[in-house]
Amino acid sequence: MRRIHLAAIAATGLLTAGLVTIPASASTTAHKPPKTKSKVVAITTKLSCHLSLATDIPAGDVTVPQGAASGHQSGAASCGAPLLRGVETNSFTANTAGDLAGTYSQWFKAGTVSGTYALTPQSTGPPSPTSFAAISYTGKISVTGGSGLLRRAVGAGTLSCSSPDAAHFACTERLKLTTVPLTIVSKG
Repeated sequence: MRRIHLAAIAATGLLTAGLVTIPASASTTAHKPPKTKSKVVAITTKLSCHLSLATDIPAGDVTVPQGAASGHQSGAASCGAPLLRGVETNSFTANTAGDLAGTYSQWFKAGTVSGTYALTPQSTGPPSPTSFAAISYTGKISVTGGSGLLRRAVGAGTLSCSSPDAAHFACTERLKLTTVPLTIVSKG
């Protein structure tokens, strides 16, 4: 019986000779890198956009009605980086004082921006027998959303427009556009 006991002790000694002992205070889990907090920083860009808009002819008509209380416009939009060139469509309503208010959308390669605007007439030129009166407007514009890379866009600024005939408009937007970069989450 003593031989079996000694053989068991010798076998146990051989098995434990190749093992590394770990102190009780050491952790047996894999090393994890320290957690870092990432912060998404909004990017604010000052933009100046130039718009060349024409009032759309309503369905069933052959001309733009003079003094329309509502309507739509469309045309080219040219802004600095990051938007560059695109197109705009808008809708408008006019009150009895001649103020215009409406919504707009602008499409660019990076995505769209949309929002609202409100304009007040500044001057009116004399009407001619062949065209509408010349007019200019100033007011406020706001960006309330977007899509694509601009999906979280917000901003505000000024809008000024002039027209030789109340149908074709040259406008300038000056605004601060704030976007939040897209975050890419990898699933692993």
